[in-house]
Amino acid sequence: MGADKMLELEVRGLKETQDAARAVVQALQPDGAAGAAIQFSVLGLHRYMTTIVHVDTGRLKNSLFPQVDGLTGMITTNVNYAPYEEARDGSGENATPPGPHNFMGRTEKEQGKQIADQALKEFNVKITQGWEKTA
Repeated sequence: MGADKMLELEVRGLKETQDAARAVVQALQPDGAAGAAIQFSVLGLHRYMTTIVHVDTGRLKNSLFPQVDGLTGMITTNVNYAPYEEARDGSGENATPPGPHNFMGRTEKEQGKQIADQALKEFNVKITQGWEKTA
């Protein structure tokens, strides 16, 4: 190759690609689409759980608290008999099908996949917005 040969490149869409990458990083933050998906999931699971929990006095039902901290979500209770109520019919959390008192296991088995699928669908829509500019 002689010294008079030169390679010339043109890069198109770099700014758009960088903007899309920044948007993805932002979406993965707790205040972005990922955090919204966690909140959606925890609140959906909590809503369902409170409709199926066995009620005598309402104390257990009213003690179920949804909590989201960053990208972690959970449903907690301060009622000390909740684990006993969950296992009361002898089914335990891994029983198939879960027994009528198994409100945590039933919530996961009956609604977990549907709620997760919906949260992921909404997350996907939010995270891919603007990607068409990079094509």
